[in-house]
Amino acid sequence: MKQLLIITNTMGRAGAERALISLLRCLDYSRVSVSLLAIIGRGEMFAQVPPQVKILNRNPSTGPVRGHRFLPVKLLWRLLAYTAPVPQEEYDLAIAFLEGAATYCTAGRISAKAKMAFVHVNLEKAGYPRHDAVYYREMDYICCVSVPVRDAFARMFPSLSPKLRIFENIIDKSEIITKAALPGGFDDDFDGIRIVTVARLHRQKGLDILLHAIAMLDKNIRLYIIGEGEERAKLRRLIKKLGLVGKAYLFGSCENPFPFVKQAMIYIQPSRFEGLSLSLMEAIILEKPCITTDFDGLPALLKNGKDALIVKPDATQIAAALKTLIEDADLRAALSEGTKHVPLNFPNKTAILYEIMEGRNWL
Repeated sequence: MKQLLIITNTMGRAGAERALISLLRCLDYSRVSVSLLAIIGRGEMFAQVPPQVKILNRNPSTGPVRGHRFLPVKLLWRLLAYTAPVPQEEYDLAIAFLEGAATYCTAGRISAKAKMAFVHVNLEKAGYPRHDAVYYREMDYICCVSVPVRDAFARMFPSLSPKLRIFENIIDKSEIITKAALPGGFDDDFDGIRIVTVARLHRQKGLDILLHAIAMLDKNIRLYIIGEGEERAKLRRLIKKLGLVGKAYLFGSCENPFPFVKQAMIYIQPSRFEGLSLSLMEAIILEKPCITTDFDGLPALLKNGKDALIVKPDATQIAAALKTLIEDADLRAALSEGTKHVPLNFPNKTAILYEIMEGRNWL
């Protein structure tokens, strides 16, 4: 049986980690033995790892990553990558599923016949240094989750272009629809307009911009931010500063956010940058009228005014789009109808992993 090792940074409840769980659920465990290592052995998504997967962390915690004292800035990822306990055996394939520590560790400390790194974001916009080229050179394949992410990587590291491939996140539409129909969601008596976003509390996600936009609106609305992250305290202070207490809520991490998304009038994705927003794709699957910023991975999927309202990551533009969508029921209905035609049938490419482990090249 072939041996596969997957390394990630944490198992927090975020888009890339949820994509990892979807990948793990699609693997054929009669063909491959899978081991999983998180550089920081913490996160809610450990609870969703399939039982066939061997978790290498000695005492993994399903507690939230927020507030964890080892949550690092990017400059500390290298220290963590080179001090975390790692397995000594050789694998048929080692996958670094995230940028940063997982990539550094896989490149420099893991023995494998083939190595692969996933890239989920525009590395330059995310603040990764050009020095990271030394780690990506150790990879046989560099898998980008969208064409814009691939193109951005190629601009940053042109010499590594021959290693680039597209490996889209696996999205299980039926699971999302099923979970959205489960009991849950809002349990208050608010009869106004509910706006939801599902996001890690990080500057990348543009939540500060969104809060400034909400503050510009004189409407009977409530904003629900579902997710956790290192900017919780900062966002809480901003909510108070802008006078949004009782109007904007930090809901925290939620095992099943889909009933909230389904019950909201509007879904919004205010990110400064993204590779391919899994949360936005999930809202589209649930046929929600969406507002999104024009991040890198978006153009090939959505058309402004047809499938969603697309704006710059700017508070004034976001506020104007929200006002338009709140006041125009026909537009909300049209955008909801448009979501039904968004091409989200990404191919399942797990068969390629087996071929690589069997010694064949991915051409």
